Amino acid sequence: MVHNFSIMGAPVDSEGTPDGTSRGPRVMRELGLLRVVPHVADIGDLPVSIESKDRDPVSGMKAAPAVIDLTAKTRFAVAREIGLGRKPLVVGGCCAPIIGAMAGARDALGHVGLAYVDGHADLYDGKTSLSGDCADMPMAFLLGRAGDLLADAAGPNGVLAPEEVAMLGYRDDYIAEPEGSLMPEDIGDSLYRRTPDALRRDGMASAGMSALSHLRAGPGRFWLHLDWDVLDEEEFPSSDYPMPNGLTWTELAELVRPLVWSPDLIGMSLACYNPDNDSDLTDGRKIIRCLEAIFSLGGGSQ
Repeated sequence: MVHNFSIMGAPVDSEGTPDGTSRGPRVMRELGLLRVVPHVADIGDLPVSIESKDRDPVSGMKAAPAVIDLTAKTRFAVAREIGLGRKPLVVGGCCAPIIGAMAGARDALGHVGLAYVDGHADLYDGKTSLSGDCADMPMAFLLGRAGDLLADAAGPNGVLAPEEVAMLGYRDDYIAEPEGSLMPEDIGDSLYRRTPDALRRDGMASAGMSALSHLRAGPGRFWLHLDWDVLDEEEFPSSDYPMPNGLTWTELAELVRPLVWSPDLIGMSLACYNPDNDSDLTDGRKIIRCLEAIFSLGGGSQ
């Protein structure tokens, strides 16, 4: 399948800094992102930023006006690119832009699915998140379980139904549950979810195909969200949130290649590469090699 990708940067960090993951889009371009993504056009960065650490007194969200602006602008840009026959590739930045991206995909195509490859379930809300960072909350907002702060920017009742999601690689239960976060099992059995251990039992390529089958049986067309913190802390030491028992680079490529090469893919997002933690850009170069393996018909490894 030949994809016609359009890259848009979303240079934001939900911690409220112009540095951190905000630098991700620029550094990934410098390391060769456009070289490894096939049939790509670069439409530049969205005019967005999150540079406040103030928490909204009602919702608990940090930098709420900036997050609303980010969501609305990402929504518009993604819907526009899909309308032009392109497949958006939103390059973060943190994972907050996925909320607007999915709202835009829904605007353009109606019901769509989401393959959410992430080390976290991201089901906090502004009250349960200790930081108030939107990056703790994307899945909760998408499922309509995080309040109405983004009702105008993304939609009043969430963007996705549980059965339209495949959650792959999360492993933060031991942190999230004691902090009071909503847990994946609280959503119900219609939420397709697999931990790293479950993915390994199935085999990564088979697990990717199973997730693809689930999404095809429901909404059909789907978006792929890839947060690099799905990787193990020893594989990706520059993560802002290092955790054990994550995927290896090779496992990640094997898992997502069936999804990337599906004709039902409508767009992608990449999240949570922080160059500030990667002084010699070793992890950044590994990201580019991983993407090259994912997009290559011959595959590859780290």
